[in-house]
Parts: sequence; structure tokens; C-alpha cells
Amino acid sequence: MDTSHARQLIIHDVTLRDGNHALRHQESRGLVQAYCELADASGVDYVEVGHGNGIGASSALVGFSLETDEVLLTTARAALTRKKLAVHCMPGFATVQRDLRPAIENGVDLVRIGSHVTEADTGAKHLAYVREAGKEAVAVLMMSHMATIGRLVEECQKVESYGAGSVVIMDSAGHFTPKDVRARISAICGAVGIGVGFHAHNNLGVGIANALAAVDAGATTLDA
Repeated sequence: MDTSHARQLIIHDVTLRDGNHALRHQESRGLVQAYCELADASGVDYVEVGHGNGIGASSALVGFSLETDEVLLTTARAALTRKKLAVHCMPGFATVQRDLRPAIENGVDLVRIGSHVTEADTGAKHLAYVREAGKEAVAVLMMSHMATIGRLVEECQKVESYGAGSVVIMDSAGHFTPKDVRARISAICGAVGIGVGFHAHNNLGVGIANALAAVDAGATTLDA
């Protein structure tokens, strides 16, 4: 593995958001506070908080959250004095005025705008709003195994044109091997001028190997 990228590596902790799926979105205020206090003393850079499907997603369709977005975010914000607070935002669940604006007002530093890998254009408005608000705007392409490398590169170029400061590739189905990851991250890094991140799943037992392959290929952000 090429360790020259290690000094630049950003660790984005998605435990409280992605892990909320396993709890059926029933994370309590106390759990969020306790976790954020520990994360604040750790080596991670960002802590992502919220319903498993992101802000605005609490619903009969994908499950109701125990706590409101406001409660989760204000609790996390109060506990994080050194680390940055992040949220996941999926157009279709979250709207700009109802969900995104209040999240930013509640102290969010970074917003990840998630879309299906072939539908990056659905996040253009949300990315623009985050940028205009002076916060970090990151595009997330989910279910990335469902696009060819060429199409994946095209979608990454789209989000760059929309103003994303970086783009994260999610192996949402745990489909990739290290060889697959290396090919995709290398192609993307060679085609865009923004940071590239990787979100691994461990379905095949190669999640860590895939993360290392991503860094070796040029990724500067890893999800943890």
C-alpha cells in the first residue's frame, strides 16, 4: 500500500447515522451525546448524525425516528467541541427549506447530498444551497456498483460542476473487491479536480481491504 496519502486522509465517522438503521432509527438523545463526547476525543474528523436515511427521512415509508432531527443535531453539536458535525441528505426525503436550512441553523458543518449513482443531477439544488450557506458540500453516489466505470466518472464530473467540494463513492451493496475499488477510484481521481472518498460495506468480508485499496488509488476520505 502507498502510504503517501495517509497524511491527507480524512476520517468521516458515519456510525450514528448509518448505524441507526440497525436500531430501526431509535437512537436516543443520550446515546448520541455519549457517543459524540467519545468521538470528540478520538482521531476522526467528522461525525455524521441522524436518521439512517438522513435528515427529513423519518416517515412510515422507511421508519420513524425516535428523536427529531433538531434534537439529534443540537445534542451532537453541544457535545462536539473539536470535531465537525455532518449530516446525510437525500433529495426526495429532504427538502431545502423544511430540512436542510434548519440543519444548517442547528450547527451542521458539512452536508452530504446522496443520490443513486446514475441520478447525480437530483442533488444539484441541494449542493448549491449548502455552498451558498458557506458550509462544506459533498456529493455521495450510492449503489455505485450499478454503473460502469465510464458512467461513474461522468456522474462525478456532474457533481463537480454543481459545486461539490468532494465526492464519495458508496459500495452500498458490498459488491466490490479491492480490484474493483482501485479501478474506480483511480479513474475518478484522474477525471475530477475535487477530493474523492470511499464508503465500504463488508458483505464479502473485504471492507477493510477495499478501504485500503481506495486510499492506495488516491481517495482522501474514508468512512468509518
